[in-house]
Amino acid sequence: MVPPKPAHTLVRYPKRLLMDDITMYLAHYANDQRCTLVVMVDVNTDLSKDDGRDLPHFKRMLTDLDLVSAAQSRWKAASLHFKTHKGGEVHRPSQIDYILVSKRSVSAAARCRRSASQRRTT
Repeated sequence: MVPPKPAHTLVRYPKRLLMDDITMYLAHYANDQRCTLVVMVDVNTDLSKDDGRDLPHFKRMLTDLDLVSAAQSRWKAASLHFKTHKGGEVHRPSQIDYILVSKRSVSAAARCRRSASQRRTT
């Protein structure tokens, strides 16, 4: 499969081009109900903040591939305080690394968690 020639705006922003390519290559699997996607990615984009020029492109990739953050699925609002980048002189601490999973598999993981905790209590 030869990828289409990218739009000029994507070429100017390599991270956006990467997100577009990931979406294109994984769409086949994301649309297959028998498949579960698990994507580990360092995107240097914080989902918990409303700034950043790449954030809308990252969110579109999540929507197009029907992915959610595994941390948000498991720990809900508390996950917004997780920091995967300690920050420094220029940038504040932020969450820029993610494990993303298919939305359809989140409930199955929750059931596994519940049954494992039930086994420990019996």
